[in-house]
Amino acid sequence: MEEKVMRTSVLVLVAVGVFSSICNALPSYIEQGQMTWQRGDAGSTWQDWTFDNGNNPSVPEHYYNPYGNPNDPTMFGPVINFTGEDGSVPFQWKKGVWMGDPLMALIQIPNTQDPNPIKYVWFEIKYKMVDMLMPDVSPAGGNYQIERTYLNDTLTADGWHVMTIGWTIKPNPNMEWFSFGLWGTGGFLDSVSIDTLCTIPEPATMLIVGLGAVGLLRKRMK
Repeated sequence: MEEKVMRTSVLVLVAVGVFSSICNALPSYIEQGQMTWQRGDAGSTWQDWTFDNGNNPSVPEHYYNPYGNPNDPTMFGPVINFTGEDGSVPFQWKKGVWMGDPLMALIQIPNTQDPNPIKYVWFEIKYKMVDMLMPDVSPAGGNYQIERTYLNDTLTADGWHVMTIGWTIKPNPNMEWFSFGLWGTGGFLDSVSIDTLCTIPEPATMLIVGLGAVGLLRKRMK
């Protein structure tokens, strides 16, 4: 009986530990409640790059995207070094750090093909650098209205920056590209997180639009 209780306790502790590690890995825009939807909601995608291995380019270690696989980040510039999660010596108390001089990145995120009215984007990178090419989002084709709704760059106690950006894109594109660059004496990238939400019109809204179209047709017929 005692052995069974101990096994149960160990399983509970392991589950709590895993849950805590996941929560600790969440980007600040989720931890601080700035993102108004939940990961996994209808129309949402999320992708986290933590650079846990030495492959370049590196696929996102954790992601959910029902519209396709996120594009491997295209890293430009020679990668000077990499410190992974496999027991290698961390770089300034962090493991899983890409180092490049310069370090340029281009990331492609697939979306729904439905032309929904608006797309919300949250983007965050943890980095060190001297100079930066500001992160930007570029929809693929068509005419889109892009508005930056939030920008914050926080310097942490251990000397790393956390840059958080929010955008809206109207209407939502089939896909978009995210780009940024770090250079000067080299750039150091610890993680990248991207969350998106393509709003899906509610049935009531679609009904109102449909009734409006019917009314317009009737007027033209008179």
